[in-house]
Amino acid sequence: MSNKENNRLTPAELEKLRATDLRHKPGFVDAEAVLSSEVGAKGSPERAAFDAKAQAWFRDEVMQRDLHFV
Repeated sequence: MSNKENNRLTPAELEKLRATDLRHKPGFVDAEAVLSSEVGAKGSPERAAFDAKAQAWFRDEVMQRDLHFV
């Protein structure tokens, strides 16, 4: 079965995609710009609260995953 038949990129296609700079392509928005507009600018109290909540969520997810493997 070829890569095209199972919807997988070839190694050459993957390399080309990884090398593509998407920052200036239409429809792509910088993640920092989205966070700044939705949550608050870097260094703001709102952003610090968001970051703390995100880190707590992530740690909880990791702990839950680890408990399933015990």
